Amino acid sequence: MSSTSLARVTMPRLGESIVEGTLVGWRVRVGDAVTRGQILAEVETDKATNEIPAPSGGVVSALYVSEGETVAVGTLLLELAEGAEAAPVPSAVPTTPTEETRLPAR
Repeated sequence: MSSTSLARVTMPRLGESIVEGTLVGWRVRVGDAVTRGQILAEVETDKATNEIPAPSGGVVSALYVSEGETVAVGTLLLELAEGAEAAPVPSAVPTTPTEETRLPAR
């Protein structure tokens, strides 16, 4: 059994005078497996739009900020379960009936 720890990803200080940013968009969803350095989100400040990379590999366990929300530096954006496996993705293959239904002849 592998141990899992949580990595907390917070709004980074993107410049000396930057005190807040607006989450432009998420690039991940809860349950997604990510690798270290993978882009998690885009944040816009009054100076530029910046990408927020994953500090480590893991599975996104929670998103705490909504797209369009303005947050202060240090605000918790998301948590990654390090050492966890991604949630299984449901199969897109349609199932076929195994028995044919026949109506009785009249």
